[in-house]
Amino acid sequence: MNRLLRIRKIARARIGPQISSRSFLNNPEVDEEGKRLKKKLKQEENLYKILDVPRFATSEEIKRQYRHLVKIHHPDRGGDEELFLKINEAYKILNDPEKRKEYNLKKRDKEEKRIFVDSKSKEELRHMKLSEIMDKTQLSYRHRSFEGFNLILGLAMPKPAAPLFAKMVPLICFADLALLYSYMSGNFDLIIDDFSTYLASSPSGAEGHTLRYSFFTLVNTAAIIGTTFWAGCHHYFVKMLQHLSYPTFMCYSISYNEEKDEMVMILADSDKWKMWAPRRLFVTVKEASKIDFEPGLDNVDQGIGVHLNQQFFNENNASSQNYPSIQPYAHLLRQCPQVFKSSEKLKRKVLLLSTNRSRCDKIRSFIETVKFEFIQVSKFDETTLFEHDLPQFASVIFCSFQDHNEISKYESFYAALQSYQLKHSIGKIIIANKTDEPLSSIPHVTTTFSEEIGETPFLLHDSSLLRITKSHKDHFLLTFHKGTFHIEVEEGVLHEKVTQKITGDKWSTGVAHICQKQSDPETIIFGMGAEFFVNQMLLLDSIYYTSKGILQKPLEKNIQIDIDDIFVGEPGTRIGVSDVDAMIAFTDKWKEQIPGFHFVVGFSGKFFNRGNDTEDAGDAYILEKRDHFRWFGHMFSHMKSIMFEDDDSLCRYMADNKKFGVKNQLPFETGYAVAPHHAGVYPVHEPLYHCWREVWGVKITSTEEYPHLYPATKRRGFLHQGLQVLPRQTCRLYTHTQYYKKFPNGPQTLESSIHGGELFSQLLLNEMNIFMTHVQNYGGDRLSLYTFGNAFEFLFKMTNLRLVQLPTQQLADKYFKNNPNEAETPTWTNPCNDKRHLEILPEGRKDKCKNLPDFVIVGPQKTGTTALMNFLKHHPTVLSSFDSPTTYEELQFFSSQNYKNGLNWYLDLFPDRPKEEKTMIFEKSATYFTSSPTIPRIKALLPTVKIVSVLLEPGARAYSWYFHQRAHNIPAAMKYSFMEVLNAKEGDDSQLLDLQNRCLAPGNYAKHLSKWISAFESNVVIVDGDKLKSDPISAMNDFQHDIGTPTFVDYSKLIAFDEQKGFFCPLEGEKTHCLGISKGRKYPDMPEDCRKAIDEFYAPLNLNLKELLTKHELPYPSWLK
Repeated sequence: MNRLLRIRKIARARIGPQISSRSFLNNPEVDEEGKRLKKKLKQEENLYKILDVPRFATSEEIKRQYRHLVKIHHPDRGGDEELFLKINEAYKILNDPEKRKEYNLKKRDKEEKRIFVDSKSKEELRHMKLSEIMDKTQLSYRHRSFEGFNLILGLAMPKPAAPLFAKMVPLICFADLALLYSYMSGNFDLIIDDFSTYLASSPSGAEGHTLRYSFFTLVNTAAIIGTTFWAGCHHYFVKMLQHLSYPTFMCYSISYNEEKDEMVMILADSDKWKMWAPRRLFVTVKEASKIDFEPGLDNVDQGIGVHLNQQFFNENNASSQNYPSIQPYAHLLRQCPQVFKSSEKLKRKVLLLSTNRSRCDKIRSFIETVKFEFIQVSKFDETTLFEHDLPQFASVIFCSFQDHNEISKYESFYAALQSYQLKHSIGKIIIANKTDEPLSSIPHVTTTFSEEIGETPFLLHDSSLLRITKSHKDHFLLTFHKGTFHIEVEEGVLHEKVTQKITGDKWSTGVAHICQKQSDPETIIFGMGAEFFVNQMLLLDSIYYTSKGILQKPLEKNIQIDIDDIFVGEPGTRIGVSDVDAMIAFTDKWKEQIPGFHFVVGFSGKFFNRGNDTEDAGDAYILEKRDHFRWFGHMFSHMKSIMFEDDDSLCRYMADNKKFGVKNQLPFETGYAVAPHHAGVYPVHEPLYHCWREVWGVKITSTEEYPHLYPATKRRGFLHQGLQVLPRQTCRLYTHTQYYKKFPNGPQTLESSIHGGELFSQLLLNEMNIFMTHVQNYGGDRLSLYTFGNAFEFLFKMTNLRLVQLPTQQLADKYFKNNPNEAETPTWTNPCNDKRHLEILPEGRKDKCKNLPDFVIVGPQKTGTTALMNFLKHHPTVLSSFDSPTTYEELQFFSSQNYKNGLNWYLDLFPDRPKEEKTMIFEKSATYFTSSPTIPRIKALLPTVKIVSVLLEPGARAYSWYFHQRAHNIPAAMKYSFMEVLNAKEGDDSQLLDLQNRCLAPGNYAKHLSKWISAFESNVVIVDGDKLKSDPISAMNDFQHDIGTPTFVDYSKLIAFDEQKGFFCPLEGEKTHCLGISKGRKYPDMPEDCRKAIDEFYAPLNLNLKELLTKHELPYPSWLK
C-alpha cells in the first residue's frame, strides 16, 4: 500500500499544482462521449483495486495480499460471497504473467481512449498514464552500486533527515499540553474576565498599573505564549496529519547510466510513522530515455523533488540579461503526441533534399557541426533512395520552401517519399531560406513574408517537440535583423504553434508543428533559417522528434576552461590578489551547477614575479591558493616548441618548467598539456610530442588548429604518436582582450556572442568544449568571468542542457568513444595552403611543402606502372620521390601504416625543387588505385594534384597478377590453376577466393576510376597500358602532353628495345639499363578457355568503363576500342 500511495503522489506531482485527477474527471467541459466512456470505465472492475495492490506489484506481493483477503472475505467466516468470487477471479488473472500482461495492455488501451476523447485537456490527462513508468520501475531499500552512473542533480549518497514538520511534533505536543492545562485550570476564563474588567474600567494611574500587572501573571502569560506558539505551529501539525493519511517523500539525488539507460533516484522514505527516522529508498527506472519526462518530479532536466517545479528552477537560473516582460499571452497546450523513443540500434542518416545544392550550405554545415551523418540529394529517383529493406534515413529536411514546392512536382518521387516516411514513422522538416518563395505545396498552410526587423516580443510555447529547448510562460524581447516568414495553419488541422512573435499588432507563428495524420507524415515548418539561435535549438529537437529519438545528442555537455600563460605578460596586464579571489569565487559559485567545475591553468615558471608589485603579490597568492586550480606546464620561458629542432634541447627546457611546478607543489592536471603560441600540435612538430611524453607523461592535448582554425564548427580531434588531441575553442578572448569597452568591434559583439551568437552555439552544438582563455582575460575588467558567467546563465535559461567537467583523461576517452572516426591519425593537409599553419611551422620546414608531388601514379598493380616510373626518371625536368625504407620505390604513404608516420616523413622522401628551372615531381604507388582511404587523404593534402592511372587490358592484368603470386610462392597460386581461380565460387577455399578477388577486382576499372574522377575531375590522366607495353616511345611522348611537363623530350632518345629482355628499357649512354629479374617476367600464353571465360566476365565491366570515359571526355585505351 505504501508504494501505491507513493505512485499516486507521483501522479499528483506530475499533473501539477493546478490540476488534479479528481477535479479533472469532474470537469463539466468533458464532452458527452467522454462521459459515456467514463461511466463505462467505472462499471468495469479494476482487478488491481479488487486485490488492493499497485499495478507494478510483484507476484509475491499479489500472492501475499490474496491470502490476506481470502481470510477476511471467505463466506465461511461471514465474508461477502460476491466479493470473494471477484478476488479469486482477479487473482487468477494477475498471478498468471501472460494473462496479466494481456490485461494491462487492454486496460491501457481503454485509458488512452478515454484520454484521447477530450481534446481540450488531453495534455493534462496524459500525465496520468503511469503504466509505462510503473512497468519499468523497481524500488529497493538496499544500498546499490553507482558504477557507470553520472550524477545529474543533488547529492551523491545523501543521509535522509526527518522533515521539518516531524521535528516540530515534540514542540507541538508541548504546546498542546500547555493549552490543555490552561483550559482545565480555568486560566482562559480568568484571562477573559481580567481583560474584560480592564477594558470596562479603563483605569489610569496606580490603579491601572496594578490591574495590568495582575493581568500578566505567570499562568496567564504562559497560556498566551502557548496559544501563540500553537497557532504558529499549526500548519506543521496539519502537514503531519496529511502525511499520516497521504505519505510524501523528498528526492535527494538523480543519477543516470547512459550505457544501461537507467535512472536512479534516491528518496527519503519517510512513510507514515517512519517520518522521524527516514531511510534511503532507491527508485530505479529502466529504459529511462524512452519515457517522456515532463516538468515535475520525473523531469531530471528541470527540477528535483515533488516540491520543485519548472518555475522554481527558472527563478534560480534566471539570466542576468534583462528581458522586459509584456502582458502574458494565453499559453498553448501540446497538441501532437509525445515522442516515444525508438529502440532501433541501426545507424541512420539525415536526408537533405534540394534542387540546388548551394541552398543546403547552411543546413549542411549545421548537420556537420553536430556530427549527424547525412546524404544530400539533388536528383530525384525514388528507386535509388527507397529500395532498401532497412531504412537509411531517420529524418528528412527540405532546405527551403522553394525546394519543397519544386520537389513535390516530381510526383512519383514525392509519393515514394511520403510512403517511405509513413512506413518508417519519419517526419519532415521544411526550413525557409533567406531568399525564399512562399510555401505553397503543403495543404491548409499559407506563409507570408514580413520584412519587419528590430526588437519584438517573442514566445516559446510548451510543444511536444521540446527536448533541449526550454519553454517560457512569459514573453521576452528578441532582436531580428532580417525578415521572416509567418506560418498560418487552417483551423481543424491538428498542429502546434511552437514560436510566436509580434508582427504589426498581432501574434504570428515562426515555427509550426503539424501533427502526423494517417495519410501524411508529421511536418515541422521553420519560417527562418538555422542561423537564428532559437531555431538551432528547435532544429535539434525537431530532428530528435522526427527520427523518434534515433538521431539525438545528449543533454549533458562537457566543458573545460583553460587559462594559458599564468605568470606571463607585460607589467600592467597580469592579475593581482583580488583577481585570484574573483576566480576562486567564480569557481565556487558555478561548481554547484556544473559538477566538477574548475579552471585548468598553464604556467611558465621563468616569468614568476616579473610584473609590478600588485601582480607579483598576485603571483604569490595564486601559488598559495594553488589547490583551487589544476595546473599544466607550458614551456619554461613560453617559447614556441618549433624553435627547438632537436629533442634534447626541447626536453631540457620542459624539464626546467616541471622543476618549478614540483618545487611549488602544484596539483597537475595529470597527462594534459597545451603548447604555447598554438605551435607544434598541428601542423605536427615531432619533438614536441616526444618531449611531452618523456618529461611530463602527457597523453592528452588540445588544439584549435585541426584541420584549420576556421570555420570553428569543423574543428576535430585526432590521435598521433600515442597522444589524444582534442578540439579547442577560442571564444574571442585573446591576450589583448582585457576591457569591456575595448572589445574588438565593440561590446555588442561580445553580448551577441553570449546571447545566442558564436559562444552560445558552441555550448549548444558541441558535445565537448575546451575553451582557450589567457591570464590577461582575468585582470582588467575580468572579461572571462563576465563572459562565461553570462553564457552559463543564458544557456540554463534557454535550454535543458547540463554542463559537467570531467578529469581530462575521462573527457578524452569519452570524446573518442563517441567519435570513433576521429580516433585515428589526422588527415594531413598542406601547411603551405594555410597562412596560419605556415606561420607556426619550423623555419627549416617552411620550404619543404613546396616539394610535394605534381602528379601521382596510382596504379593499378601489374599494369606497367613501374615501367612508367622508370621511364620518367630519365626525363630531365621530372623528378621522382626517393625510395621508402620499407616499401622501396613505392611510398605507399596514403594506403598503408606509413600514413601514421606523419607528414614530415612523407615530405622528407622528395627532392628539393630546383629554383633555377621548372620541374615536376611525382611519386608512384600502385596500391592506391583500389584503396578506400587513399582518395580523401590525397585530396586533403594535394587538392590540385594530377592522378595518373595505367589501364592494361583487365584479363591480361589478372593473368599477370596470378603469375606474380606464383613467382612469390603464394600457396593458393601454387595449388590452383588460373581456370580454377576464375571458376571459384562461394564456399570454396578462402585462400582461393582471396586470390580470385585480387586477380579480378582491380580490373573493374569503372568502379574504382569513377571515385577518382569524382574527387579530381579533369585532373585524371589515363595511360594506355597496352600501348605503353608495345609502343612506349609513342606512349611516353603522348604522356608528356597530357601531364604538361615543363619541357618536351623525344623518348626515342631516352629508351630502346632490349633484345635479351624482350621489352623497352632506358638508355644510359648507348646501352640499355633494364630493371631487375623480378620485372618483365615472361609467362605462357593464356589458354583459350581461360581467355573466353575472362572476356565474358569483363565484358559488362568494360562497357561501364567505356560509358564512364565517354561521359568525362577521357580517351579510350586501344584495347577498349
